[in-house]
Amino acid sequence: MSDYRSTEASTLMLKSLRRDFMPNGLFLVEELPETTSRTIAAEWGTQTAGGSHIHPDWTKNPCFHLKLRTTGPTKVRISLSRPEKDWKNKCIRDSVGCMMGFYLMSGSKPNRNQAIFHEGRPYEGSPMVPTHEVSTPPGFMLDNTSEDDIFTIMPATFEPGKTGPFFISIATTDADFSLRRSVALTGVLARNCWSLRRDLELVDLS
Repeated sequence: MSDYRSTEASTLMLKSLRRDFMPNGLFLVEELPETTSRTIAAEWGTQTAGGSHIHPDWTKNPCFHLKLRTTGPTKVRISLSRPEKDWKNKCIRDSVGCMMGFYLMSGSKPNRNQAIFHEGRPYEGSPMVPTHEVSTPPGFMLDNTSEDDIFTIMPATFEPGKTGPFFISIATTDADFSLRRSVALTGVLARNCWSLRRDLELVDLS
């Protein structure tokens, strides 16, 4: 049996066995590494369904900030999915316009010029697909130079105005991470926040 010198593997020694005792042979079982994962539910709304980058309002799509709590290359799986029951009829009516995918950019703002590389080539994100799930390719890795680095994930449909729910999922075996929705302050909300900040600066707290 195991001598307990390794926390990852053990040795099992068996005497000679009759073939009829194990007619299907002996199976070796390997323990899989622990995976850290998180999923966020969101949606494309009437104000946030900006479509792909060929449309002027593509930056209005929901954005998510991924921070890896490690440095160096980290194996990461990024997945975008959507519930079929909510999208089936929409996809039947407009299969091309409802195609979906995600952009992956370095930095906290949507900027397709911030290149991320996969296998020596720039990787801007997933392809646009007519299915209900798409992920990064097998073996995909993010090279994190600092724990303060931020990667922006932006899900999008091919055409703007395609509203409905979706899920963003992150999984990795190499590091802990944080995944948060990026909230853009625009219009009245932004003006109210600046007004509140100005009023607070006028308050004498001494």
